[in-house]
Amino acid sequence: MQITHLDMQQAADILETGKEWTRFDGPGTSRTHVLTAIEGRDITLIVCGSTGEAMMVDECKYDQDAGGSVHDHARAVAEHGV
Repeated sequence: MQITHLDMQQAADILETGKEWTRFDGPGTSRTHVLTAIEGRDITLIVCGSTGEAMMVDECKYDQDAGGSVHDHARAVAEHGV
């Protein structure tokens, strides 16, 4: 998995172009969106309602090789040096 910080415009672009599966209202003004975006990959987007900035969690290039779990991913990163 990979975590990326997005500014307000990047988050808005993803929300506009992606297909949303569900949304959860978080504590305060945060919202969590689960959607398909970015070349058909499923992502989770956690948006701060105050700033519009977001954290995006999505797969990375080693997920399929490493089985997708956080532990397998850490092993793959250590092995491949990425």
